[in-house]
Amino acid sequence: MTESLVILKEKLHLSSWAFLGVLVYGSAGYMIIDPSASLVDALYMTVITVTTVGYGEFVDLSHSAIGRLFTISLIFTGMGVILYFVSNVTAFLIDGSLKKIFSKKRMRKMISRMSGHYIVCGVGTMGEHVIEELNRTKRPAVAIDINPCIEETFRERYPGAGYIQGDASENDILMAAGVERASGIVICTDNDKDNLVITISARQINPSIRVVARCSETKHAEKLRRAGANSVVSSNFIGGMRMVSEMVRPSVVSFLDTMLREHQNNYRIEECPVPKGSPMEEKSVGELKRRILLLAVILPGGDYVMNPSDDYRLLPGSTLVFMGSPSERQSVESIVNG
Repeated sequence: MTESLVILKEKLHLSSWAFLGVLVYGSAGYMIIDPSASLVDALYMTVITVTTVGYGEFVDLSHSAIGRLFTISLIFTGMGVILYFVSNVTAFLIDGSLKKIFSKKRMRKMISRMSGHYIVCGVGTMGEHVIEELNRTKRPAVAIDINPCIEETFRERYPGAGYIQGDASENDILMAAGVERASGIVICTDNDKDNLVITISARQINPSIRVVARCSETKHAEKLRRAGANSVVSSNFIGGMRMVSEMVRPSVVSFLDTMLREHQNNYRIEECPVPKGSPMEEKSVGELKRRILLLAVILPGGDYVMNPSDDYRLLPGSTLVFMGSPSERQSVESIVNG
């Protein structure tokens, strides 16, 4: 909840208690002035008095100067409290409901202009790490989650990312996230069956999209691949491999962790395909090596050329593997793609 809504909610609570206090004050006063009046009569008299309806005196005040003075004080006090209460209710509804409606319209419009972005299905513990990394490396992203309670917090934390609240297994939700224009989709809900359905839906809508799916149980991994996932990630398998790496190669793990957690330069090991007709086709990699740390070139057939020399010439369909910051990655992409 935003700060303005929190303040409005506090004011609404205060005005509600003040309104209740006026009702108690008025009812008790009329029952004291006229002991024969029932609680319902006293409450009714209080309501028609503070709302200035003017239905007549249900508690007889014709011979009571104190009663009329009490009514005057109740009118002035009650009208002020009612105006304060109504204004806070109105402000809360407008600032909450209408603001949410307009915010969702702006979000849908922003997503409709996205292309080549990444979709993350499920903003749980794993999904949040995925969004965080996409955000740090300046890659456009849209998150989908069925939980309506996290939307406001998500938008505050990642103002540049899109957000769709809904079930990612439904085609209209995927379409709203722009799946037909997206470069990739990361499916990381807690349920393997949901991940399977989302994988099938995404592959049907966009046959060329890259699909990376989470798999909690390794026995479901093959099903996800057959459903269209390009890659299946098992948290249990990766966790086991990480524990072994911490044991046998701790310095390497420490280096990679430092690289991933660095907020200033955000250095990553990146990749960049060399399409057919690229300005770098049949050109040497010397110029690129002066810009970034070129680790390897993956040939169209899948073979690797590790640490290529400066005069090595790129073939179309190759993929560059290098270390660099987000700005350096964007620079390499602009050179390779023209």
